[in-house]
Amino acid sequence: MIRNKAIVFLFFILLFLLPKMRYSQSDLNFEPVDSVIEGHQTDRYSWCKDQLELLKKRYRGFPKTGQVVYAKSAEFMASRRFDAQAEAEMNEAIRMCKGEQCYPEKGIVNMINAEYYFKHDKIVMALEIILQNNLELEKWSPSSKVLSDSYLQTAKYYNNLDFYEKAKDYLKKTIQHSGKIKYNVNLSKVYNQLGRILRRQKKSQEALKYFKKSIKNDDLHKKFSLHAATYSNIAAVFIDLKNYDSAYFYLKKAKKYAAKGYVLNTDLLGLKATINKRMALVFIRKNATDSALYYRKLELKELKSVQFLEKKDLVDKTTQQAKIKFQGEAIRLLRDKNQLEKELFQSERIIVFVILLLIALILYGYYRKNILRQEQAALQLEQKVLRSQMNPHFIFNALVAIQNSMMDNNILESASHVAKFAKLIRQNFDFTQKEYVTLEEDLDALQNYISVQKMRFQQKFDCFIAYGDVEIESILIPPLLLQPFVENAIESGFKGINKFGILKIEIFTVSKKKIGFRITDNGVGFKVVKDDKLHSTEIFKARLSLHNTNDLNSFTIVSRPDFEGTKIEFKYTVKKCIK
Repeated sequence: MIRNKAIVFLFFILLFLLPKMRYSQSDLNFEPVDSVIEGHQTDRYSWCKDQLELLKKRYRGFPKTGQVVYAKSAEFMASRRFDAQAEAEMNEAIRMCKGEQCYPEKGIVNMINAEYYFKHDKIVMALEIILQNNLELEKWSPSSKVLSDSYLQTAKYYNNLDFYEKAKDYLKKTIQHSGKIKYNVNLSKVYNQLGRILRRQKKSQEALKYFKKSIKNDDLHKKFSLHAATYSNIAAVFIDLKNYDSAYFYLKKAKKYAAKGYVLNTDLLGLKATINKRMALVFIRKNATDSALYYRKLELKELKSVQFLEKKDLVDKTTQQAKIKFQGEAIRLLRDKNQLEKELFQSERIIVFVILLLIALILYGYYRKNILRQEQAALQLEQKVLRSQMNPHFIFNALVAIQNSMMDNNILESASHVAKFAKLIRQNFDFTQKEYVTLEEDLDALQNYISVQKMRFQQKFDCFIAYGDVEIESILIPPLLLQPFVENAIESGFKGINKFGILKIEIFTVSKKKIGFRITDNGVGFKVVKDDKLHSTEIFKARLSLHNTNDLNSFTIVSRPDFEGTKIEFKYTVKKCIK
């Protein structure tokens, strides 16, 4: 009798606990929701919204799982272009669970948040979030599957920023980590990423090899969700190779799988539009205008852009009419002006000549008077710059870091640090003897300086330098022109922040005679210091003014409006070296 009562008692306990067990994270399945978010089931938006609302109510008391539900809700809102609601849901997901106990689920939230910024063309911000996510997962959940997925997402962002080697490194990390924890990561996605990188590097044959490995891997596991995108990528390579028949063959395969809805984590309509766009390009190259037009119309249909284009045509037409009217008015005013100038020219030319002569004489006098002052100011400034080029505190801290490395018996690492530091000292002494150095030499010294600083701060920040088509080997600049801003970002900007520091230096062409510099970081932001000391920013502005007064007018330094950190911009009049 007692035994029967015990069994009944246990039965009621199980009935009481079952609802709670039903809400555990392991039972969560977001595949139907993801299918709606990715555009595969456009008729189930209301169902998806209701489902997410139901899940939010169920998991309100379970923050570790609830944060993922709110992040998915944010992803859904973003896919429907409800950005304000998406940001509100994401803020709630981030607020809901904090601390190491929130991982690895917190990693999923951060990945969704990063992807939101990526899709809104804020790629650097997305990269900052995903790099910080990697660090936190490595610390709090190093054996989780989420870390492999986060590495793969990082590779995607580096690829988009054209940092191909960094992207390859993270793809290798994905493979290594997933193998270590025996996680069946989607190797086809990894192969696809490698193929896209190699295609952008113009390595067509290697790209084809990895795309075909992706197809083979999916066929082996009978998973066809990536076939449409992969076949489209193969066709793109053949278009690059001008092999239009092969491109057409693979685009037909891509259309076949896209029509069946075999698409993974991809905008289905966007993929179909891309396939049709490439079909149109193939027929254009083959001079088949009618077929090209047909596929162009299909592309527009997939993008639902017919109304947009009609509005665009109307705007373009109105703009053209306004331009024609403006040009007619400008021509009339120009004729009137020319007639007036012709009438006044005869009587005014002598007066103008005299005025110009007087101005020239006055300017010449000022020039002769100020030339000595400028030379003296330049000399004084040069001495101040040379004294500030190598901060004694930096030298001391770098030597302490090297000493610590030696005490830890890291002989090879210590030797490498000593070599870098010795090179930096030598470069600094060499620069003190020169008025100008090439931009290439200055960037080399700057990268060496950054390497030493990364050693000091234990790799807690990274720096990216991009100069595109700028001829750095022939452009001359004053020595260590950018170093003060880099030093400020590292020593002050990153001081006290609890995230991974990112410093980006962009050099770009403005015109034939000017280049531009943009330096951004995600530190604490720019703050004005009021005292009687001559700071590095004022020294830099004086150097820029001595080089070209107009360049000084382009200089700005502000806290970034889009994110935390500082943004510095200025233009520089090119001075070419004579070879």
